[in-house]
Parts: sequence; C-alpha cells; structure tokens
Amino acid sequence: MSAGAFGFEVRLANLHDNIVDYSLRLPIEYKVPDKRITKHILKEAFKPELEKLSLDWISNRLKEGIPASISGLTPAINERINDSVDNSALKNHPIRNYLISKSDIYFYEIFVKTFLPESKYAVQDCIPQ
Repeated sequence: MSAGAFGFEVRLANLHDNIVDYSLRLPIEYKVPDKRITKHILKEAFKPELEKLSLDWISNRLKEGIPASISGLTPAINERINDSVDNSALKNHPIRNYLISKSDIYFYEIFVKTFLPESKYAVQDCIPQ
C-alpha cells in the first residue's frame, strides 16, 4: 500500500526540487572530481557523522563499476557470452568504440531488447562518433 492511499506524499529529501535545482547548477568538477568518486557532495556532507561511527571507509571507497562487478562471472556465463557474441561483432558493432568486450556487447543487446524494443531512434545515432 502506498503513502498516497492515505492522502500524503513521501519524498526522498535529496530529490526535493530545491536541492535538485541547486545541484544542477553546481560545476561538474565539484560533483564528480574523479570518475571513480561518486556521490561526492553527499559523502562530504556526512563525513563527520560517518567518522563518529567508524564508517569513514564508506566516504573513501572508490566506485568499481560494471566491469569490476562482472569480472567474477562464472565460467558457464562466460561461455554463454562467448557463444552468443560473434568475434566480428567486436570489430563491426555500430558503437564499437564504447563496447570493447564480448560481455559489453552481450549486456548492451539485453538492455536494448529489454528497455528499447520499439524505439524509433537507434542508440548509436545518439553517440558522437
């Protein structure tokens, strides 16, 4: 049952219109000083509290990203990816500059089939060459 069913609205504080408007005006260099540091402003804001709780490692950890999270795929999944993606796809894919491995192409194709099945725009048309 949602909060709306009872006549009130619940919102996340960090998605409040004023906060979003303010954050959109901040320079990107402040929000993302390094590609591996995410949520910089949020981490800085809570750093003193995290230190008090001995959780300061949270504000210092670096983003691992998708490649790190899928690096431990089981051999069966890797075999499936290798069987599903032809070697020529690495050389001929329309956005091959961004998809550099068979797993990149495999997961990209799943994304497109799942979320953009009837899109009238090709994703590659939106990426500068």
